[in-house]
Amino acid sequence: MYYHIAGPLAKLEPTFAVIDVQGLGYLIKIPLGTYEAIKGAAEAKLFIHYHTTEDSQTLYGFAAEEDRQIFQMLISVSGVGPSIGLMALSQMRSKEIATAIMTDNSAALTRIKGLGAKTAQRLTLELKGKMLKTSVMDPDNLSGPASHNTERDDALLALVALGLQRAAAEKALEAIMKTEPNLGAAELIRRALKR
Repeated sequence: MYYHIAGPLAKLEPTFAVIDVQGLGYLIKIPLGTYEAIKGAAEAKLFIHYHTTEDSQTLYGFAAEEDRQIFQMLISVSGVGPSIGLMALSQMRSKEIATAIMTDNSAALTRIKGLGAKTAQRLTLELKGKMLKTSVMDPDNLSGPASHNTERDDALLALVALGLQRAAAEKALEAIMKTEPNLGAAELIRRALKR
């Protein structure tokens, strides 16, 4: 029904945006990554997923089309609703989610708030084949779990959960890991919080 909505940002909060289109304000739920991408902008263009149930109609918006793709794939799996889909994209980037699914790393997915072990396994099982058909997944990036820096990922998820903005947490972790690339997650978190 909706592909995208673009216009002046009438209001922006970490969980939603209001875009004014010719005097009509669209309330759109967004993940944290989208909030960070459009924060400070006068106008925004969000790729929309329109979700309807018996008692509600909700718009979900994403700064990148690949984020919408991942969201739609996640919520197509039984037991994963829009709230968990938004949480997933607030805690991880699309490519991280796709890589976790493609490498059967359900442990990484269980770090998403509200996502249990059985549902994470179902995600990897049901979406692995579909993932290669998306624009998110570049086969060159799939070297497997060995190349996946889980210490950094764990630290990043923890810092976001503690209230740091994802971009700031990533910047801090990159700076720390340039000089000391082999630190554990706990030490990375401690040092990032001191910055």
